[in-house]
Amino acid sequence: MVGFYQLFSDGCLYMYWLSMVYIAAGITLTVIPSNDVKVNHSVELQCELDTNPSPPVIVSFNIQSPSSTFCTLEPNNGECQNTEDPCITRYNASCPSSTRYSIQVIVPSNWNTVSVVCQSLYQKSNSVVFFVEVPVSSVTLLPTMISVIAGQQMNITCATSYCNPPANITWYLSSEDVTDQSTFTINRVDGLAETVSLLLSKIGKADNGKQVHCVASNTPDKTVTSYKSTLNILYKPEVISSTSSPYIVKEGQTATFLCRTIDANPNTGITWRWFKTDNPNTVLHNGPNYTIPNIQRGRSGSYSCTASNTVGTSERATILVDVQYKPSIEERKATVVNESNSVSLSREIFSNPLSNVSWYNGSQLLKFEIKVKTSNLIIQKAACTDTTNFTLVASNTLEWNVTSQVELIVNCKPTSEINNITLGASEDKGFAFSLTVIAYPKPHYLLLVEDGKIKNGIVHNMTVNAVNIFTIHLTKTTLEQDEYGIFVIFINNTFGTTSIYVNVIPQRVPTNPRINKVICNVRSTRIQWMSSFDGGDSQTFTVYAILAQQQASRSELVDDAGENKPHSTEILNLQPSTEYIFYVVAKNKHGSSSSEKMECKTLEETYTNYVPIVGGSLAGTMLLVILILVTVFLIRRRNACACEINFGKRKRGKTGETNEESSHYTAITEYENTERNVYDQLTKSQSEYEDLSMEERDVHNAKMYENIGSTAKQVPSEDQSNIQCATGSSTPSPERPLERATGVYINTAFMN
Repeated sequence: MVGFYQLFSDGCLYMYWLSMVYIAAGITLTVIPSNDVKVNHSVELQCELDTNPSPPVIVSFNIQSPSSTFCTLEPNNGECQNTEDPCITRYNASCPSSTRYSIQVIVPSNWNTVSVVCQSLYQKSNSVVFFVEVPVSSVTLLPTMISVIAGQQMNITCATSYCNPPANITWYLSSEDVTDQSTFTINRVDGLAETVSLLLSKIGKADNGKQVHCVASNTPDKTVTSYKSTLNILYKPEVISSTSSPYIVKEGQTATFLCRTIDANPNTGITWRWFKTDNPNTVLHNGPNYTIPNIQRGRSGSYSCTASNTVGTSERATILVDVQYKPSIEERKATVVNESNSVSLSREIFSNPLSNVSWYNGSQLLKFEIKVKTSNLIIQKAACTDTTNFTLVASNTLEWNVTSQVELIVNCKPTSEINNITLGASEDKGFAFSLTVIAYPKPHYLLLVEDGKIKNGIVHNMTVNAVNIFTIHLTKTTLEQDEYGIFVIFINNTFGTTSIYVNVIPQRVPTNPRINKVICNVRSTRIQWMSSFDGGDSQTFTVYAILAQQQASRSELVDDAGENKPHSTEILNLQPSTEYIFYVVAKNKHGSSSSEKMECKTLEETYTNYVPIVGGSLAGTMLLVILILVTVFLIRRRNACACEINFGKRKRGKTGETNEESSHYTAITEYENTERNVYDQLTKSQSEYEDLSMEERDVHNAKMYENIGSTAKQVPSEDQSNIQCATGSSTPSPERPLERATGVYINTAFMN
């Protein structure tokens, strides 16, 4: 009978042909049950000779390579004779006949692939090769302590005991099969195999603490497991900053930066380093916390920390430090520029965060910028009046309204707002006035008469108001008749000259004021007017409202604010829906003058509640009746006296003058010429003056163009001894129109 046995080992198919009965001529060796046997199992080796073998019959069992005899048998009537003791005791030898001999053998592991035969003195049997199955008994993991740097490859070996067939090795990292990352070799000795496997795995810090082991098996029912080794993966520290970035701190405060490790192996013996990110070679501090007391703006920037262990140095943790500070403004000397040239005023603003910047000229906002480092104010064409200290204001979240003065000086020739001045003066009091001049650098001046000679007899001096503003003061206490006329103030500096013409004339009544606007309301009216020359003496204004050629109301006295200045006042107690005539009277000690008349109709009154209206009407009617009765009584009493009243000459400031202006509404005829009929007081003739033009005069050839004429007949005043009862109209008389002076006049009445 012929058969075969299949064995899978190391993934290969081994086929062994097994002879259950080996047929050979003369002698046959048979293994019962099989020559494919597990180690230490017992098999029977049976040697069968041909019938009637030739004597002497002696049978031996031999291992062929290397050749050795382990048992020899000699039959004797069904028993074995002359047999060595081990054959009997160890192999349980049997000689049942002269042709059959057998022994029982416990198969050792070294019989694997061993060839066994039996033979007589004359013949040799067939050869039987043993295949001994030796289960793997152990697998050893080396090294037992595994420390590997993260990112590197670990080399771990597992080796099996000698066995047959060769064992297969499976690798595990924790529960993960990683056999595909291994290689193996097989070492054979005495027919047995040792499997050696090498695990070549690249590991990271995530593998730290995991267990690695191997499992070996060469039979379906037998596996062995190695020692389980815990991986110690070494890696450099990982650090983070506990301080928020950007780290905002105010200048002067203490700044503290914190770093900490979140992972490291080993986590002892850690070295810390703090440095500016852009200068890593300069170590600022060793330690996890870095403190900067009284931090200054120059310490702003990026800071980094690192931690090092025996494996290496961590990646840097970076903090952006933002040192904030209040604004400061660059200081510079004054900027000097010639008139009409362009100039740029520039200042650098030092602040963090950036500042909002405003430029001011006094209280006037010139320019506003948001979040700037440098600010510029450009003047395209510099004027003499631009000489000033501009105010530069910078603000940020730390401080508001940090200011700095930016000085601009404009080189310019002397300039005055007035080039022609008319002075009203008196012989006993003279005159005193001042003239403001703008110039840079400081000018010089001379007082000249028409022939170019120096004007004497006038006390004068110049004061400095500002770097480019000067005031020339002129005073003369008395005047002779021949001292009226024109003189010139000649002013010069290195950038040019200017001439101011001064015309000294006798004092007189004010020049007529000029009404600009009349605004009527329901029971009041607002009047706006421009003042004129005050005649050389202080003037006041009164506004009158005329209805049916009678004074209906008048304003309180309004003081003069200066020549050619706007004035306004309000007249009350007017009737609704009524057309009035309004005019302004200017008065000084020499007399008065009146503006042109302007008409305006008050607005219509609207009613929304008739009960108060009816009550008010009744009350008004009763009041009107009472007023009529009182008026009739007074008129009758007044008519009882003589119409013509002779008065002695009175001085100003008496009680009579006060009473003269005490009532707005009572019609007293003896006062109409002085208060209510203003136009009747104006004389027909006024002095006429001609404007003096600077451009038409030369300093050395100044001439007098106009003689000061005497005034015509004067309006009857309170000083006159005879006052007649008024019989004419209260409207201004058309017989004496006033001629407006064309020059500029200055009040010189500075003495009482």
